[in-house]
Amino acid sequence: MLLASPAIAGADEPVLNMDWLASGDPSTPISFNPADVGDHVPGDDGSTIFTGSLLGDTWDLAWTTRARSDASGSYLDGVLSIINLSTTDDQSFSLETTLDVPNPFGDTALFDLAASIAVTNLQWTGGASLGTTGDAPIIEGRADSATIASLFEPAYALEALGPFGSAVDSAAMQALADPMATIGLLTSFTLSPGDLVTMTYVLEVSPVPAPGAIALLLLAAASGRTRRRRAPAQDENAP
Repeated sequence: MLLASPAIAGADEPVLNMDWLASGDPSTPISFNPADVGDHVPGDDGSTIFTGSLLGDTWDLAWTTRARSDASGSYLDGVLSIINLSTTDDQSFSLETTLDVPNPFGDTALFDLAASIAVTNLQWTGGASLGTTGDAPIIEGRADSATIASLFEPAYALEALGPFGSAVDSAAMQALADPMATIGLLTSFTLSPGDLVTMTYVLEVSPVPAPGAIALLLLAAASGRTRRRRAPAQDENAP
């Protein structure tokens, strides 16, 4: 396993932890603070950006994760890259990234989760497939280890056909959660041998808007859906 040199930690940087599991590697699960594996630098918006990678005999994991937690809200967003290095066997993988929320705000919080996933065949023949593991969704947004929002529910499958072919999908949802001490992003999936999965995700937790603001947001969303469904019909007499 290859570990990069850690950067010097700042006093106010967010506290993260990652838990990684590969079904084909008995040395996993591995639990680590990404501040100690790879690099981390301050972002322009007060966040901290963590980058790094780990390499095992049957897998390759890389991440770029941006995190912030303050009185205005907490969020995790980033990109994950996972390769199944086995040439013969499907593997199940799981990665959970957890962020401490030192100052929970309000009685309830607004939980926004969005993600896109891409599976790529890295070979000259066949295809690539990504699927759910058991009854777990591909992506879960969590608060204090409880699932609040989830995307790509079982039984979900995404397939890429042909040499070096790719397939992409995306989803988003919103939910309410009680005050919490941690938020987390958990991804669990099965990947075909020799292939690549790339995930881009955003998990944001913020104070619940005033009731009037929520009503306006719901009205705007409903209006937008109506406009998309009811596109104006073309005038048959128009030139």
